[in-house]
Amino acid sequence: MPERRRSTERASAGREVSLDVVRGAVGVAGTAAPACALVQLDDAGDTVALAAAADALVLFGHAPPLYEPVVSHGPFLMTTREEIAQAIEDFRDRRLGTLAG
Repeated sequence: MPERRRSTERASAGREVSLDVVRGAVGVAGTAAPACALVQLDDAGDTVALAAAADALVLFGHAPPLYEPVVSHGPFLMTTREEIAQAIEDFRDRRLGTLAG
């Protein structure tokens, strides 16, 4: 990928790092990541170097490791399938609360 823009983002070693490529494509550690890709990185370093040939939009997130399983379904992220089923039921029954507006 011919580089046009470069960025280096910081995340302390030992944290779970993920990149959500919303628009465009980026290179991460020499590997191409296209639009709509979710990239999960190891926790070895303290920086992430990104390169893009054109404008790109990337959501960069990092957090302490959970050390437990992760199950996702639609917008829900829980630790078991049973919790996912309960979250869907709570959503359908409007038990998740509302946003102030």
